[in-house]
Amino acid sequence: MRIIKNILPFLAIIILLFSCSQGNTVNDENKVRNKIHSGKKSLNSGDSVAAVGELIKFLGGDKIHFAKFKIIKVLFGTLNRNDTVSIGYYFYKEPDITLTHALLNVKKYERECAIDNYYICPNYDGELGIQKINKDSID
Repeated sequence: MRIIKNILPFLAIIILLFSCSQGNTVNDENKVRNKIHSGKKSLNSGDSVAAVGELIKFLGGDKIHFAKFKIIKVLFGTLNRNDTVSIGYYFYKEPDITLTHALLNVKKYERECAIDNYYICPNYDGELGIQKINKDSID
């Protein structure tokens, strides 16, 4: 009986700690979900663009990397020929770094930012949003 009295406070503390940590985890998960849903709104709204671009240069970055392109031909969307755009993508989904010309499938970034003419690859996937093409295949 004495052993149970000594163990009982420790069990109560352990149960209390686990129940508190699970509540914080749920709150953190809800915060993450809210950020994802607010991000989806910015990705789904705005103009989609398909264009052929000539690479000016890869700009690098931290989590999001950037590439700058000069638009050669607009297939659809609101861009004009000779516009210069910056395109964002995740560093681990970067496009082929040997490309000089690319088919760009991007969306206008709708949130406030300091970058002019900023577009993003859908789901920040540079492999799908910036696809290498041959210069000879451009009309």
